Formats: sequence, C-alpha cells, structure tokens
Amino acid sequence: EYNPEKARSIMETVLQQHPDLCGAIGIWDNQDTGTASAIQQAGKGDQVFLVTSGGGNRVGCENVEKGLFNLYISYNVPLQGEILNAEIARLLLSDGTAGETKTLYFNPLTQITKANVNQRNCWTLDDLK
Repeated sequence: EYNPEKARSIMETVLQQHPDLCGAIGIWDNQDTGTASAIQQAGKGDQVFLVTSGGGNRVGCENVEKGLFNLYISYNVPLQGEILNAEIARLLLSDGTAGETKTLYFNPLTQITKANVNQRNCWTLDDLK
C-alpha cells in the first residue's frame, strides 16, 4: 500500500519518538510526498534529509526543486521503455524459439538533487508522445 497519508502518519509518529532524526529513506516518490509533508509540518525540513525514488517524472523533480525531497533516485521510465521495445523487436526478428533466450538488463540510476534537476533528468507524459 503506497499511500501518502499513511506515510505522513508514520513519519509524524517517528518524528515525535525521535526528534533528533536526521534522515529518512522512502521507496516511492508518490508515497513519500506524505513523508515530506510530515517533515515540513514538524518544521524539520532543514534537519531531516529525505531520500526517495521513482521513475523520474516531472512531479518528482518538482518536489526536489521545492526542497521536499533532498535526493531523488530516478530509474528513468522512458529509458526502460526504450530498452524493452528494442529487446522485443530483437526477439521477434530472431530465429530463436520462445523461452530459449535469457536476457538481463540493468537500468542506470540517476541521482537527482537541486544541483542537477533539469529537463534532461525529468520527463512528462507529453514529452513522450
């Protein structure tokens, strides 16, 4: 369950129990908007370094620009789509039988901060049309 409200509630509790908290790591940018909200509402935006990840969409990058996310690790969804499409085309054009080929791809990750947040690192659906 990737629910921003639940993430906010959990972070509020964590901040009450650990007022000296200096960092938090989330796993999904949409969910972690709730985490960021709790940190900001507690007045700890300068104290708690928030790391999250996502596909590199513009909304995630805007949260970096606003200072809600300190580090946004992007797995670059558009690049994943390009790699997948190229592999499908390669397999369809090959003489191999189904299940014969085992392929593994590692997608590069991009660390996005206020220092490098830009159009190149962030995308919108309209950019991909």
